[in-house]
Amino acid sequence: MLLDSAVTVTLRTAARGDDALIRRLFTDSRAADFAHLPGTDAAAQAIVDLQFTAHAAMLSTRYPDAEHKVITAHGSPVGHIVTNTLPGSIRLVDIAVLAEHQGHGLGTAVLDALLSHADATVRTVELSVWELNEPAIRWYQRHNFITTGAVGGRLAMRRPAHLKQGIPA
Repeated sequence: MLLDSAVTVTLRTAARGDDALIRRLFTDSRAADFAHLPGTDAAAQAIVDLQFTAHAAMLSTRYPDAEHKVITAHGSPVGHIVTNTLPGSIRLVDIAVLAEHQGHGLGTAVLDALLSHADATVRTVELSVWELNEPAIRWYQRHNFITTGAVGGRLAMRRPAHLKQGIPA
């Protein structure tokens, strides 16, 4: 997928060697949550490690068939996307781009490709997002996601498959 003539964004299947990237994405995406942890840096890191381990266990338990992909730009890993495909829907489980690569359209290119695939296969895209993550909520709304509910501090959002020429895309 091409953003412009200067940047090519690709996806590849995540491998064991990507664990450090995925951990960094997890930590970066929750930096504000972890910034106020009391105690030493070692104690704070221990809490982050516990959170990461719990998050990884939740993903493998809740979405055992999910696809884990690494987002690359200029051939370098810059992000991660996790999706779980079902007959009528695609669950966007997680998407993250390293902070220093945000704001350049990389995440948008990946999300647009996912939405195009969903339209082509007539699947709704569903996700949940932390209700206080206003930038992410606005980003999803710009991509035609609507809020369908809220549970436990998270908003459920969905985007139906778009129709073309009166028939499913």
